[in-house]
Amino acid sequence: MKRNFSILCALLLLPFMLVAQQHLFLDEKEIVIGENNATAWVFPVEGEIDGALSHLQDYAKERSKLKMKGRGNMLIAEDVSIPAVANKNGDLIGYGFPLESYNAVGIAFQLGYDVYLNSEQWNQEMTNLRNYAKEFMSYHYERSYSERIESAEKEIKTLNKELAKGEKQVKKLEKKIERTGKKIAGETDPLQTQELEAELTTLTVDQQRLQESLPQLRSRLELLRGDVNNLKNQSLTIQSAIITL
Repeated sequence: MKRNFSILCALLLLPFMLVAQQHLFLDEKEIVIGENNATAWVFPVEGEIDGALSHLQDYAKERSKLKMKGRGNMLIAEDVSIPAVANKNGDLIGYGFPLESYNAVGIAFQLGYDVYLNSEQWNQEMTNLRNYAKEFMSYHYERSYSERIESAEKEIKTLNKELAKGEKQVKKLEKKIERTGKKIAGETDPLQTQELEAELTTLTVDQQRLQESLPQLRSRLELLRGDVNNLKNQSLTIQSAIITL
């Protein structure tokens, strides 16, 4: 339990680390995809590259009914039509790559072997692709935060059950301790008294050990509830920031 809780806390802190390390951006950049230099809309992603690319697969399927296939750190949907981006068919590409302190994804649209949409030659189409990438950026962050919140809320539910069970067991032990104490008070047989006193000692130790574990559970719950609230607020803040990009 302690190990799982520590892992969860580390996961919950990742979004805050991201924001602290760099500002959100959506920039047109030259990146290397395979053997080609490509122009793409690049932005920082939350968490690992694999997770962001998985979100892109879902987004492309939901938004454009496209099936993007994976090739390492790249996703591609070949020879597809995306009217919202361009009148010509092309390859929609998502490419993930690490930077110094965070991971990034570039969204590109390839018209030919080494020809990519860019603002200089296809200004309107590149603007359309930017809108497409921006919508995915919003989708990605919303999904990332929702997944983290869901994970935390599941842990809260588990801890609540564990706390309720512990409190119930404490009350049961208290009643057993009380009954055993009454038996000792009314017992005249020395041997029986000795056995009851040993039982009382065991019950008391168990009750104390369990009682001492409850504050830790309550502390964990308080921390998790605070993290959930922070994540929700952080998600709203990031979505507002994306709108202004």
